[in-house]
Amino acid sequence: MENKLITAIVGSSIARNISVKNIENETNEVRLRFKSGSDCADALSWLESTDGQFFMRNVNQLIFILGTNDIHRVGAFETAQRIDYTIEKIRRLYSGVNIIWQLLQQRTRKTWLLPEGQAVLNEIEKCNGFLLELAAKKKFDIIQPAIPIQYMYDGLHPSKYGVEMMEATIRNYLQQNKMVYSSSFSNVPRRFQSNVYPPPLMSINL
Repeated sequence: MENKLITAIVGSSIARNISVKNIENETNEVRLRFKSGSDCADALSWLESTDGQFFMRNVNQLIFILGTNDIHRVGAFETAQRIDYTIEKIRRLYSGVNIIWQLLQQRTRKTWLLPEGQAVLNEIEKCNGFLLELAAKKKFDIIQPAIPIQYMYDGLHPSKYGVEMMEATIRNYLQQNKMVYSSSFSNVPRRFQSNVYPPPLMSINL
């Protein structure tokens, strides 16, 4: 018995202009919650709240578009640690929900730790390397719209074209990773296709 797949997106202001109407279709429902300035701790606190639990009702998979504000505050290594902790907590809170994390997009705006420009880009690349390894270790999915830097119009947020790239990436993920449900046995989704995870890029202790 195949039911409608419900996907929730939780993000920072990077996700603010995403239109769920550009992603969902007759077999997919998409929900979006973003908050400007949100980091992993803020998003997790909200997902633990009554409002967050209501938002997550019947959700099958959860896409995070987070991490840019974390890297602004604490850098690549601790951002990866925060993401690891967030995923562990979500798996305990919402058992059976498939987790997807969007890799950090390029930004040139300075952070608390780094000056504007290449130093920030290097830190994001380092963080994304940690994330790829973490995904292989903890078995969650990664998506990457790979928005060109010229489409991050203010050095931080995606332009209209950048947003369309994110929407297309999510839409393609949903099309390629369909789930089916058997009401006779379990409400936990089973995927049509298995994921192939990239090999670890480096050794880190998370």
